[in-house]
Amino acid sequence: MILNSFFPTLETKRLKLRQFELSDKKRLREIANSREIAEGTFIPYPYKDEFAVDFIESQFRDYKSGNLVNFAVVIDNQDLLIGSMGISIDNKLNEGEIGFWIGVDYWGNGYCTEAARSVLHYGFTERKLDKIIAFHFKDNIASSKVLQKIGMELEGIKRNEFWHMGELKDTVHYVIYKTDYDKLWQNI
Repeated sequence: MILNSFFPTLETKRLKLRQFELSDKKRLREIANSREIAEGTFIPYPYKDEFAVDFIESQFRDYKSGNLVNFAVVIDNQDLLIGSMGISIDNKLNEGEIGFWIGVDYWGNGYCTEAARSVLHYGFTERKLDKIIAFHFKDNIASSKVLQKIGMELEGIKRNEFWHMGELKDTVHYVIYKTDYDKLWQNI
């Protein structure tokens, strides 16, 4: 079941970034139900069946409100859901914030970087944002590498920003401005 016929679809060399569908609920639960995913994100662990349905239904509401475009990351030639990549929009500031996770079995294949590059491009070219930010927990080195590969620059570290999984965690913040993105895009 498609929740919104106007939802954008992005395609890369290996991936399709599309709207989450209710038929994704079983697969979403399978790949999100991982302690490794929960440690690097705000996804609950264990990830219960009702979480998947609530998450998918919330995507329609958030997209309709104009505050979030969250894509199901799918290996295109297999139509296999492997994660989530989104951009929340602050319309007053005309900026976005990228957030993502990829299922553990798909780590180390460049899928996250490929999807993030596509969402960054979408944010600047389709949504006409001036700035895109992102953050990750300090111990999540893989996310740091993804953000650097797509051209984002380190903005700073916030100490003890979130209480997460029983401890205070530092976060690392990144930023890229439209003018810097345009310079990068010309060189690609």
